[in-house]
Amino acid sequence: MFQWAKDEQINFDLKQKGILHIYRDKGRLRPRRQGLATAQQRRPGTPGSNPDEMRAIEPTLAGNYYGGFFTESDATGDIHKFTHGLAQAAERRGVTLKYGHSVQGYRRGSTTRLGHCQCRYQQRTGA
Repeated sequence: MFQWAKDEQINFDLKQKGILHIYRDKGRLRPRRQGLATAQQRRPGTPGSNPDEMRAIEPTLAGNYYGGFFTESDATGDIHKFTHGLAQAAERRGVTLKYGHSVQGYRRGSTTRLGHCQCRYQQRTGA
């Protein structure tokens, strides 16, 4: 995705420095950590497992924390700038975007999906 955004010249203030996930109690941390290990996104020895390691990654942390984990491959950015750039890239490739409409269903090949999606997106200018 990052290469695609670069190729399409979508500037969304991307920061590829990883994300520190913080949990104040064991009950919330354990299922998240197990889920990441199952998905092989967290390797044993990944920094940020205990409060001391977390503060080594982010020295400005204050308060009490049970633990957490750091995902090096995660990144952050401005989602509004990204989606605006995504819309512009789609239009350059021939997509017609329609704002202020309700989606009742869609067709892909011979399959029709019915449902309802009320989209409340307003196009921003100058992003």
